[in-house]
Amino acid sequence: MGWATFVRAMKTILRPVSAFADTYVDDMFVGSGQWSQHMCHVRQYLQVIRDAGITLILDKCDFGKPEVKLVGHILGSGCREADLRELRL
Repeated sequence: MGWATFVRAMKTILRPVSAFADTYVDDMFVGSGQWSQHMCHVRQYLQVIRDAGITLILDKCDFGKPEVKLVGHILGSGCREADLRELRL
């Protein structure tokens, strides 16, 4: 399976939770504005993954991070901004 096929398949699988979860190539993420809401979103996300028969490798998973870097952006605490450290002048 090529990357484009994988990404299309994952976007289809994640459609029920697309308001708060997405994928970029082989990285998947869940974002929420509040911790209690985030816990609910993570449960829903994991159920969608389970229902699709996907197995996650826990060593490659990060949970409960206040922010993450993804494709030149910093995501977290309800914000998304460019990672200025990644800019090359």
